[in-house]
Amino acid sequence: MTNLISNQEAFNALMSGKVVLCRHIDGEFDSLDQFPATVFSLPGYEYCIQLPKIELAGISFTQPLTLDDVKLDQDIYLIEPTGSIYWYKFNENAALKNAITNGFAQADIENARFQLKAFCAAIGRDIDTSETLVVPIGGADKQKTGKKKTTKAASAKQVEETKAEDPTHAEVLGSPSKNDTAPQPTSNLQHQALLDALKIANTEQEVENVCSGLEKEGFTQEQLDEIEVAKQTRLTELDFIEMDAADTATEHVFSVLYDSFISEIESCTCAEELKAVKNKIGANGHLEDQERENLMEVIRERTFSDKAATAPKAVLIGLIDQADTLDELSKVNNTILASSKNLTSEDLSELKIHCEQRKEQLSQLDLIDSDPVYPAFTYSDELVDELAFEIVMAGNAEEVNSIFDRTRQWSEAQRKPLLDASYKRLNELKGRPLIERIHAAQNIDVLRALFAEIRLLENGTQKYEAMTAYKNREAQLPGAPMEISQ
Repeated sequence: MTNLISNQEAFNALMSGKVVLCRHIDGEFDSLDQFPATVFSLPGYEYCIQLPKIELAGISFTQPLTLDDVKLDQDIYLIEPTGSIYWYKFNENAALKNAITNGFAQADIENARFQLKAFCAAIGRDIDTSETLVVPIGGADKQKTGKKKTTKAASAKQVEETKAEDPTHAEVLGSPSKNDTAPQPTSNLQHQALLDALKIANTEQEVENVCSGLEKEGFTQEQLDEIEVAKQTRLTELDFIEMDAADTATEHVFSVLYDSFISEIESCTCAEELKAVKNKIGANGHLEDQERENLMEVIRERTFSDKAATAPKAVLIGLIDQADTLDELSKVNNTILASSKNLTSEDLSELKIHCEQRKEQLSQLDLIDSDPVYPAFTYSDELVDELAFEIVMAGNAEEVNSIFDRTRQWSEAQRKPLLDASYKRLNELKGRPLIERIHAAQNIDVLRALFAEIRLLENGTQKYEAMTAYKNREAQLPGAPMEISQ
């Protein structure tokens, strides 16, 4: 053990409830009950406090040191992922303090080896640490290995072996003479460790913490200059990282709704849920055109690829009902042909009839041209009030969205009154059935505005019924087109 204390300190520690070990100078540490009761008054004995034990991966070792356990110039042993153990004399070096705080320091070599072995065993690595290289750093020049003390000659030999075997620590310090008061140069290890810490610092405060107290470390001027360059480089990198994060946050302001719909699509577990999400996307007036197109593409890919492998016939019927154009219906037909080997003749016949019915429905829908594209509104205070009134009077969601879409070039503050009016009107219209609104249409323009909602219906039967009601109401209103003979 290396945390030797005097006989008076040992007695005081014993009285405070700590476990004290004792040994004769030429012996080994053992519990106090193995020594006479008068041992504290006898010469030639050494004492230390036994640190609590912990167990990891079946291996016991003393609890790693804390900052309260160590004193200046005390021997400490740091375990490293390289498999070496670095032996320091404790000082106020920030890196040493961090290593102790993080639990990588032991008071003796033996427990440092046990802790290294336990760490490796915890992740499935079985290594032999009994001969682990101990690298003395700075003033750590009196080599101690476990239970026996080595001679000065052996210590010097160990230092020379370290230099030869571990080139990354080439400037290991030798033993300073008693009369030598000049500061010793800091090792390349500490210098490189500090540079590595700067590279991974995540905040400006971490950079400052790493560079604190450099004047106490004995770095050469060349090393200090290199540290300063690394410091400024990392601070500049952190500034760019912060700016990039701010730019990224700004870019995502307008895609929060899009991301929300993506999450809804991915969470769908059946075709009905997917249809409901598609309806919401089609009726939402706050998505950009490109976002809406991307979402529809994601839905098509999920519909045509994810569902086809589970229940061929049922899935194919669903795909037929979901086709919004003749082109999409043609793709479904190709999928049916590709799946024909897994279908009975009755299934193929039923699917063919279903395709023909859907084709007829789509043909009827295509008799009416889609709504024209209107130019955007130019902002003015007076226009805001007029558009807000139009939104309040809108008879369906399509009218609301068409007004709001034509203000895309306005700023967020300019669109705010219209956004509030749109939300309010859409909530009012939400529960009113489409068929009811078709029957209630008072003129041909209002009826035409409902046509877009008919196109968004997913269920083939509902869409057919809505289209039939549309045709009937259209024939009843003034200005309706002449009936086309079949």
